Amino acid sequence: MLRARPEVLVLLGVLLTLLLDPTGGQDSLSLTWEVQRYDGWFNNLRHHERGAAGSRLQRLVPANYADGVYQALGEPLLPNPRRLSNATTQGSAGRPSGRNRTVLGVFFGEGKWENSSGYHVLSDLVSVEKSGCPAEFLNIHIPPGDPVFDRDRSGDVVLPFQRSRWDPETGQSPSNPRDLTNEVTGWLDGSAIYGSSHSWSDELRSFSGGQLASGPDPAFPRAAQAPLLMWTPPDPTTGRRGPRGLYAFGAERGNREPFLQALGLLWFRYHNLWAQRLARRHPLWGDEELFQHARKRVIATYQNIAMYEWLPSFLQQTPPNYTEYRPFLDPSISPEFLAASEQFFSTMVPPGVYMRNASCHFQMVLNEGFGSSPALRVCNSYWIREVLEATAALYNQDLSRLELLPGGLLESHGDPGPLFSTIVLDQFVRLRDGDRYWFENSRNGLFSPEEIAEIRSTTLRDVLVAVTNVDPDTLQPNVFIWQNGAPCPQPRQLTINDLPPCVPLTEIHYFEGSGPGFGITIVALCCLPLVSLLISGVVAYFRGRERKKLQRKRKESVKKEPASDGVSAMEWPGPRERSYPVTIQLLPDRRLQVVDRRLSVLRTIQLQPPQQVNLILSSNRGCRALLLKIPKEYDLVLLFNSQEERGAFVQHLRGFCENWALGLDVAEIKEYELFRKAVTKEQRERILEVFFRHLFAQVLDINQVDAGTLLLDSSQKVREALTCELSRAEFAESLGLKPQDMFVESMFSLADKDGNGYLSFREFLDVLVVFMKGSPEDKSRLMFTMYDLDGNGFLSKDEFFTMMRYGVGPSSPETSCYFKQENRAGVPPPRLYTEALQEKMQRGFLAQKLQQYKRFVENYRRHIVCVAVFSAICAGLFVERAYYYAFASPPSGIAQTTFVGIILSRGTAASVSFMFSYILLTMSKLPQKFYWWFFQTVPGMTGVLLLLVLAIMYVFASHHFRRRSFRGFWLTHHLYILLYVLLIIHGSFALIQLPRFHIYFLVPALIYMGDKLVSLSRKKVEIGVVKAQLLPSGVTHLEFQRPQGFEYKSGQWVRIACLALGTNEYHPFTLTSAPHEETLSLHIRAVGPWTTRLREIYSLPTGDSSAKYPKLYLDGPFGEGHQEWHKFEVSVLVGGGIGVTPFASILKDLVFKSSLGSQMLCKKIYFIWVTRTQRQFEWLADIIREVEENDCQDLVSVHIYITQLAEKFDLRTTMLYICERHFQKVLNRSLFTGLRSITHFGRPPFERFFSSLQEVHPKVRKIGVFSCGPPGMTKNVEKACQLINQQDQAHFVHHYENF
Repeated sequence: MLRARPEVLVLLGVLLTLLLDPTGGQDSLSLTWEVQRYDGWFNNLRHHERGAAGSRLQRLVPANYADGVYQALGEPLLPNPRRLSNATTQGSAGRPSGRNRTVLGVFFGEGKWENSSGYHVLSDLVSVEKSGCPAEFLNIHIPPGDPVFDRDRSGDVVLPFQRSRWDPETGQSPSNPRDLTNEVTGWLDGSAIYGSSHSWSDELRSFSGGQLASGPDPAFPRAAQAPLLMWTPPDPTTGRRGPRGLYAFGAERGNREPFLQALGLLWFRYHNLWAQRLARRHPLWGDEELFQHARKRVIATYQNIAMYEWLPSFLQQTPPNYTEYRPFLDPSISPEFLAASEQFFSTMVPPGVYMRNASCHFQMVLNEGFGSSPALRVCNSYWIREVLEATAALYNQDLSRLELLPGGLLESHGDPGPLFSTIVLDQFVRLRDGDRYWFENSRNGLFSPEEIAEIRSTTLRDVLVAVTNVDPDTLQPNVFIWQNGAPCPQPRQLTINDLPPCVPLTEIHYFEGSGPGFGITIVALCCLPLVSLLISGVVAYFRGRERKKLQRKRKESVKKEPASDGVSAMEWPGPRERSYPVTIQLLPDRRLQVVDRRLSVLRTIQLQPPQQVNLILSSNRGCRALLLKIPKEYDLVLLFNSQEERGAFVQHLRGFCENWALGLDVAEIKEYELFRKAVTKEQRERILEVFFRHLFAQVLDINQVDAGTLLLDSSQKVREALTCELSRAEFAESLGLKPQDMFVESMFSLADKDGNGYLSFREFLDVLVVFMKGSPEDKSRLMFTMYDLDGNGFLSKDEFFTMMRYGVGPSSPETSCYFKQENRAGVPPPRLYTEALQEKMQRGFLAQKLQQYKRFVENYRRHIVCVAVFSAICAGLFVERAYYYAFASPPSGIAQTTFVGIILSRGTAASVSFMFSYILLTMSKLPQKFYWWFFQTVPGMTGVLLLLVLAIMYVFASHHFRRRSFRGFWLTHHLYILLYVLLIIHGSFALIQLPRFHIYFLVPALIYMGDKLVSLSRKKVEIGVVKAQLLPSGVTHLEFQRPQGFEYKSGQWVRIACLALGTNEYHPFTLTSAPHEETLSLHIRAVGPWTTRLREIYSLPTGDSSAKYPKLYLDGPFGEGHQEWHKFEVSVLVGGGIGVTPFASILKDLVFKSSLGSQMLCKKIYFIWVTRTQRQFEWLADIIREVEENDCQDLVSVHIYITQLAEKFDLRTTMLYICERHFQKVLNRSLFTGLRSITHFGRPPFERFFSSLQEVHPKVRKIGVFSCGPPGMTKNVEKACQLINQQDQAHFVHHYENF
């Protein structure tokens, strides 16, 4: 129980009493007494919890547990309960009462019916029927051959007996043994009539005229509905619940027996009778006054009958006279009282009960399947007094081990024996004398002496007469005892001979007759993730179709007239791609041109005599396919609507070839063979990639094994592919440049020696060999030829300026500085070491996989450590709970039914509770059939729903699905709210153990809610986009208005949303603009569905430059950024991959402050960008160029390192390597980008670079290093800084961020 300082609780009790205004402001003088609380609290003003609902039972003698703490005594220390029951209670039924007690006398106080307790006086005082949590069973082993439970003599039958709920603060040590808790108030306060809580009482009231709520018939209470607080869940054995014959009573189990139900109806009518009387006497009283006055009178009458009428008839002795209220007397219910009263009266229940009317007519009772009987059948336990020897034998003749119940029964002769009588009388006297609200206490202001005398003279007979309107002469004065001369004669004693048999015991199995259903259910539940995966696949498919449809719609927005001088057909691009409509045009200048429906040229084939054109036709499946093979080109496969259309095109092509003296060879094969023989564009690209590897391996001196192997599907295909020649457009596309770029023009003209408009691989290879291995004269001759565009053998003024601008530009600042120092000092100055580290590719398959694994561990080492710690905690929680339920937990029926299932489920539940809670910081009697547990209980149904929600969230959160439908992930991600609600509901029913989820959930939930509140309070601004530009490599540059008052630091990031995409989801991107700029800018790479669609909606149709761009919603800024670079005289910025984005803003901010002449400590910035391929820094070229143009003070030195040369042999990267390596040393400018930035191929030598910095800047004592990128890169930077810092020179201070 909760403990607090006495004076605090007294003050709280006074406040609660004063705050309770039962009059509602009407005639408050009518309630001149302190209204008694429904839950029993604050009856005793010093010990407020005494007698309150939920308080523990107080023992009269010390506990006698097997372990001294909580484990009950059992065999062999005590006899088998079933053997003891058979020895002591298997007597003959229908033995008469020695005191002529009536059935009303038994059931008014207590008794036993259908093996379940709960009678009127006891239901008002104590309730220990609720099972403990976690459930504990004292399973009773049935002796073999038991006539009721083990007729087959199996010897393995157990009778489940569940232990009652206990106080969780007890049962911790021998000095604090386990104590049971009382679920109702421990006072004679009418809680069986009005309930044990204020909310319970409100459910019973009508709030009109002070009466309890009635049903359609005013003589009966309101029907008990499932939502009512007092009604219990459905019976697991029957599943029954609802209003049929069930009424809303104050006692939770008031409907369990017809006798309790009858007494509940009696007091319901008596309360409403007094409310009506008071309403007639006091017409100005409101509902609350009437209710409380009627309640007060009913409770007093109830106390008087129980104490001064029923108790003497039960004990055959009168309690001592009432003197005064004794506040220091503890009135708490004792467990001994339960055994002495409830269990004793279980032996007094007769086999049946007569039913008579007011005229003493005894009615016959109709029974299903038996006919009529003279009485209502009651299945009871029988007590045999002649059992002393049998009982002693069971206790091995050691009666010192005799327990309270059998010992007390042995000394009882019709009436309770001395022990039971003493316990019961002591309990009732303590309840009376320790009750501040007892009706005889003249100091509580409840009743006047006249009213007390009137109540003392009221009997249960008076109550029955008042509420039933029967003739008083038909009832004896004491309804608890029958005596000679009573109005109705006593019928003959009932026996079981004339009564129907008791309902036989039934055993319900989980899987009996339900095996297939259980199997289907388990399979269906296991298939939920597969169903979720299927749904996600369907959603991803339709999202892909929608995206392609949007792309087609955008392309078709440009309206053009259809081609009128061509042949329409469908081009087949490959086996896994969809055919699309094209038009084939045969032009007068010997060109075959393929255009789409918008007249955009897809490809152009220049035919030169005496080229041989091979035409292969399909001979089956409608004869609609055609394969056109032309030297130096990949194949063209066309599908026509009919054979006639194909024939028309063939005739047209035949005439075209004859006109231009071109050879045409026609053949026929089956359509399947035609498709298999065709060399598609995709196939040629695959073959050429490996072919490039071997060619460049020879030029670059790379090992052949490292270069890879040719995939020779067909030697014929390889020969055809190697004879292909690149057109100018294809050559530009391979380089990632535009066909009109100066470099493309120069290089193509230089390499195309035969001037046929195609570039063969041999021609191109000759140029590469000269660049790589030629003499300086050969290289100079090639340079001259590249820029002699008119081919006249001379460089014109414009051609010379072009060569100077793109080739031999101004010397780099480092070179200028070098010559100045050399001329001044005569000694070469120290130079930076920037030569890239060349990596050797692993040869074998296993070696490559090992290298990939090492890189993975290197890049994600922090993630791995965090996951390992997180998993270790989850595993520890799992093991702890699994061990507890496997070896340490008390036995339970559920665990015995599914032992392994309980171990796994409880262990997993503990892990999930921790996991699902702390994951918020990054951003659940006899057994019934299985389906009842799965789908008809709250824990079962919430468990099924949790499985479904988890399956949906897991599948839709996968990397594969997020890239195809981020919208689906965004929507299903918000199911986390439902997930946590279901988790809380799932555990709140405490089916196996007390809820523990809150232990893990509370702190992360508070932090998460605080973060959400801060996020919701932040204003999200709608802004207009002023410029949108589509850059190479799928990068979209957006420039938008800067909101008023928007302040940020370079390197920070924002979240944007675009409602034009049909979703309000926000995505984070780093600002590439500098704080001094008037607009904000982002560079967004299209790598997923959202960024791809964003790129599409910001690509304006041709000629529609006046169109308005969709607006964005801005949230931010976030992050601190690398703001400490200005605190160092020399700083090094290292960006890896996309980690360069924050440095773009920092560089522009740095140069701007320098141009203003701001006083800065920083004198030199070295910017190093490590990237896998040249494609990844195309979009940054303009930003770096802007920095170089504005860097008048030579503040920034940029170095780019490309690491993928040995892994990827694409034409672009290889050409960049060749040209940059040989020309930048002389030109100090990139041949491709025109930047002064130095491009290296390999990984940066951080240690040597930092060492050379110490020599270049000998007077600098502290150098700042700021890195942002993958963990592997930042780890190498940190390692290099640590090694250099071991020297007694400049100290490197490293700050890093990982992504």
